[in-house]
This record gives sequence, C-alpha cells and structure tokens, in this order.
Amino acid sequence: MKRKKLSADGMINTLKTCFDAIPEHRTNLKNIEYSITDIALSGFAMFSLKYPSLLSFCKTNRGENIEAKNLRSLYKINNVPSDTQMRANLDEIETRQFRSSFLKLFSDAARGNVLKKFEFMDGKYLAAFDGTGVYSSDKVSCSCCMEKVNKKTGQIHYYHQAVGVSLIHPDMKQVIPMCPEPIQKQDGVTKNDCERNATKRVLEDLKQEHPRLNLIIVEDALSANAPHIRKIESSGYSYILGVKPGDHKYLFEWIEDLDNEDLQTHSFYQIIGQKVKKKITYNFKWRNQVPLNDSNRDLLVNFLGFEEITETLDKDGNTIKSKKSSWSWVTDIKINKDNVYQITKGGRARWRIENEVFNTLKNQGYNLEHNFGHGFKNLCNNFIMLMMLAFLVDQLQELACSTFNKALVKSGRKKYFWRDVQSFFQRFLIDSWQTLLESIISPPIISLNSS
Repeated sequence: MKRKKLSADGMINTLKTCFDAIPEHRTNLKNIEYSITDIALSGFAMFSLKYPSLLSFCKTNRGENIEAKNLRSLYKINNVPSDTQMRANLDEIETRQFRSSFLKLFSDAARGNVLKKFEFMDGKYLAAFDGTGVYSSDKVSCSCCMEKVNKKTGQIHYYHQAVGVSLIHPDMKQVIPMCPEPIQKQDGVTKNDCERNATKRVLEDLKQEHPRLNLIIVEDALSANAPHIRKIESSGYSYILGVKPGDHKYLFEWIEDLDNEDLQTHSFYQIIGQKVKKKITYNFKWRNQVPLNDSNRDLLVNFLGFEEITETLDKDGNTIKSKKSSWSWVTDIKINKDNVYQITKGGRARWRIENEVFNTLKNQGYNLEHNFGHGFKNLCNNFIMLMMLAFLVDQLQELACSTFNKALVKSGRKKYFWRDVQSFFQRFLIDSWQTLLESIISPPIISLNSS
C-alpha cells in the first residue's frame, strides 16, 4: 500500500488533494469555469508530459479529443484552461502554497522506505544546495524580478533565480528534489547576497518541515563563510563545503604553514579496466580544528584536501598519460583515516544537483529556462514549482515503481520512454498510468487494413 502511493496514479491523487487545499483568490465564483485544482494540475501535466510550450499543451488538450479525455483519467483534470486562463490564475496563487505538495510526497517516500537508499553516514543524508537561473529578459518583468543594470548603457536586465535543494547520494543516479526557494528582489544585488539570503529561508523551512531529518549540507565555495556556517550549525545540521585558495587565502596559508607531523595524510590506489588499464591514486590530507579566516578565528572547521591522479598504463604497466585533479572542503565532521574517503565522496557528490537536477531540467524535456509565461506576480515562480513537482514524481517512480522501471528498460532510453508515453497519450484512451506503462512494456497488436 505504501508503494502504491509512489506510483504515478498514487502521487497524482496526492497532488490533487494538496491542490484542492489552495485558497481560492477569485471573488466572483458564479462564472468560474476552471477550478484552482484544474489549473494547477494542468500546469503539472504540461511538465509531466514534456510539452515544449504552454500554448501547445492548451491547444492540443482542450475539448473532447483523446488527449483531453486522458487528462481526466490520468491527471484528474475536469477542464483544461486556455493558456490565458492558466497564466492569469496561476499568477495570483502565492508560491508557498505549493510547499505542502513537496512535503506530502516526501513523507510518502519516507514511509515507502525510499529514503533508506540515500542514507550517507551515521544516519545522515546529503542535501545539496545550489542556485540556478530560471528566466531572463531585457523587456519583460514582474514585481518579483531581480534587476541588473548595465553600467555602460543603463539598460535593465530582468531575471529570476531559485535555490534548488535535493537529497543526493554518491552511489545513486537518482535524486530527491525538495521544494525550491525563489530568490527575491529584496535578497540583494550580488550573487553572493542573493543565494545566502534565500538559503537562510531554505534552512529555516527544512528545520520546520522535517524536524527529525538529519542532514549534511553540501555546497560550493560561495557558501564557506562564517555567517552561513553558523546558520547551518544553529539549524542542527552538519556540512561539507567547498573551499578555494583564491576565496579562502587565510585558510590555505594556515594549512601550508603546518609542519608535516601536524597534517594527517592517507593514500591508496586502484587499477581499473581490462583492455585499457588505468591506475587511480587517491591522496588525502586533513587537519581538524583550524580557523576559517582571520576575521573569524573562533570559528574552527575541519579541513580536507584531496588529490586524484589518473594514469593510463601500457601493456607493461608503464604510464603513458597522466591527469591530476584536486579539491578541498571544510566540514564539521571530525576527519580520520576511516571516514576520510566517505567525506570526500560526499563533497564531490555536490555536482549531482547541477548535472542530475539542473542539467536534466534544462535538456531532457522539462525545458527549464524556457518562458512558459512570466505574469505580473507569481507566475514564473509557480511554473518552477510545478516543473519541480513533475521532476519529483518522475524520480520517485524511478526509485519505487517496478512497472515504471520495466517500461524504461523496454523503451531503452529516457527520451524514447517519454516519446512512447506521448505517443500512447495522443492515440489511445487510457484509464490509468498503470495501463499506460504496461502498454509500453507489452504494446498492443493493432491490425490496420483498407476494409
């Protein structure tokens, strides 16, 4: 029963219940043709079905055609609004009204034992934070738009950004996206200020909504500053934050001045490959309890430096090509020889929010950064919420639904899978997602002839 809630049919029923609770903002209810639930579910369905634009979705799926009927059975939508109606009404919904949808799906995932797959170390989970752009224009703007002024021309550039949050694991290709946080106009005028202020709200919401979830916050070097680290610690979370010599000069000089006996090290290597063999050497150096910077000497962190050397070997075992890469982090986790490699894997896993989340949303059918509609108040941010909900539903199916995974295997690749979903959606009346997925696994045989 718990796993049924993590099927597409189960999760869409959950979303419908959450959308039913969104307050009605319209005052004249007599002439209302589309409910708030129909409007929100229509936006979700657009991203779920990977439509390239709002206009193409609304034009294709209105009336009594096959697609409109399938929207009723698959997405519980009674009436599909026009693109104008959808934009106008989504624009009026407060963006935070969608938070309950993420929370309910996350709770179902926890009860379905999906979170166990993401446990990283000591009962804690990696939560990757990062900002991304979602919209930009030199002409169209709204009350929520960030602004950047060209110093030479004086032209104002308008844009939207959001802080994404996802549970990740170094050994998992899937992620569990959580509710994103829109960066607001009042958050500041620099990238650092904007992300930091939005991230403060993320930490506060996480603590309130998931009080028993033990997290290790993983972020890039922009976040390795004293106020942010203190905010993480006051929230009761651990952290693994990237650091760079250019941004953290005092810290790296402090490490360089240490004697060899004050700096702990560890190394090992492995040889991989058969036809082409590679030797990968892992070198670690660390020191616990070092000052972050000169201005905050009382804030002590644990420093970890990591170097990876990849050597391509010939048949006699000699090196014919070599590549060296290095990374550094600070963490509150006490580092020792037994956990240094695991902490390193956690720090390096931060890239998953860029690749598995943002890159997927931009390049695999969700069309992040495409202008589905900008509005005057909340439309742009609300489309991001609905897009991320569609992505969350897809990820949870991949993590928990065996029928979904069998259909993926049958299609071969995800882009072919979504092509197959769209093909069945547009051509056949379908009573449930279970039926649609089973049809992809075992396609019906249809004979066409001239008679």
